[in-house]
Amino acid sequence: MSARRIAAWAFVVCAAALLVSQAAAFVFSARVPWLAELSRLRLVPFAALAALVALAVAPGRAAALERLEAWLGVHRRTLAAVAATVAAAMFLASKVGQHLAFETGAFDLSMYHHAIDNTLHGRFMYAFGLEHSFFTEHCAPFLLTWVPFYALVPSVYTLLTLHALATAAAGVPLYLLARRHALGRLDAGLVTLAFWLSPILWRGFVFDVHHELWGPLFVFLALWAAHAGRWPVFYVALALLLSLKEDHPLSGLAIAVVVFTLGMKARKHAAFAAVLSVGWLAVALTVWPKTPYLGRYAPLGDTHGAVAWSLLSHPLDTLVLLAGRPVRALLGSLGAGAVLNPLGVLLAVPHLILNRASTHPLQSELALYYGLPAWTLVLATAPRVLAGLKRRGGSVLATCAALTLFVPATVDVGPHPLWWPTGGEREAAAQLTALDLTRPVSAQTEVVPHLPVTESVKLWRGGLDAPTVVLMRHKSTWPMPEAEHARALGGAADAGYRTAFENDAMLVFRRD
Repeated sequence: MSARRIAAWAFVVCAAALLVSQAAAFVFSARVPWLAELSRLRLVPFAALAALVALAVAPGRAAALERLEAWLGVHRRTLAAVAATVAAAMFLASKVGQHLAFETGAFDLSMYHHAIDNTLHGRFMYAFGLEHSFFTEHCAPFLLTWVPFYALVPSVYTLLTLHALATAAAGVPLYLLARRHALGRLDAGLVTLAFWLSPILWRGFVFDVHHELWGPLFVFLALWAAHAGRWPVFYVALALLLSLKEDHPLSGLAIAVVVFTLGMKARKHAAFAAVLSVGWLAVALTVWPKTPYLGRYAPLGDTHGAVAWSLLSHPLDTLVLLAGRPVRALLGSLGAGAVLNPLGVLLAVPHLILNRASTHPLQSELALYYGLPAWTLVLATAPRVLAGLKRRGGSVLATCAALTLFVPATVDVGPHPLWWPTGGEREAAAQLTALDLTRPVSAQTEVVPHLPVTESVKLWRGGLDAPTVVLMRHKSTWPMPEAEHARALGGAADAGYRTAFENDAMLVFRRD
């Protein structure tokens, strides 16, 4: 066996070992401490790098890729079913496990839960913690599409399931979009895996529940439908995208730009999509002229127009925002994908400016889900770039470029994607079913999503302020400081409370 063949096999084995170890770390990290640390190391990029080197040094690599492509074609239905099932199970297990481990909160899961439940009972979108309609916070009529599903199965797990399955399902139109660009099944599969395994996606996904995670599904679906000439599907996906949140008309405009490049027949649809996006943006800014989130841009102005003018009239300041570390880290997470994709980067600029200009530290840093809309646009246009490389340099070059999507140019430690409840947490969850909800209950933020929708449940905001107070031992005390949490735990007896339940996860105090 030649030295090149030995090197190629060595790198292939290395890639497989890294992927298996990463999967084991994700599954068992909740029980094995050193695996918890391993799960935070991004081994997937190293596996992709090993495969990239193997592809570079392997003899007969073009013929090998052709054989692999043929094998994928023969088993395409089985592989598609397995991939979709594994992805759905991965996201669903992560979200359900997160909830069972008390890692969801009153903000934001309970806000959605109460808003949807209250809508079915005559209080339109009345949200927990806000004490008013959710729509006073965001222009998000899309949330009404959750109501029929919740009416069929009125449970918080309905919302968790929708959240997980929508995130996983986004990979399907992305794969189909890549295939429409004449990419092979291998390259299209790599693009889809880059989506499903991205730390940018996961850090937004594991941050409680947010409807912004549906954005990739609608963007990918709209672009695939446009490329396939399925215009009814295109307009449905576009309408859902626009209704997602007040800033998503920016994604609608980006889609219109891409559709405009598809040829003369598509340009009328591009123009109509642009009109719809601008029109919906105008409606959103007119009906919601003073949302609470406008305060995040107070240094720039007190109206949407003033904020926009401030950004446009200070181009150097805006360029500084775009050149900042958060933008480099976000785009660098796709490796060479962003460098090779100037159109995708340009389409992402409005979202990047909008978030970077905010005074909210997490939004400005593009943390959590804030960078997801911009990142989605870059990834959505990646198949177009790979197709161009394939035409110019052949399938080997396209596959190498697809593998670079897994190799970030910036160090980005991914989030911990899988939780599973401890014995104490399972016992605590069972105890919550026995609470007397006919009297007021003050519950810490992680407890609220486990309680039924009732006016007697309030968010714990410090002190011992209700006949029943439920506190966790080792979870976030937000919105109260940890010192207040410690005082409540230590001062229950002096305040006339008895400990009705106690274990290593939760305490329930009652006052008769």
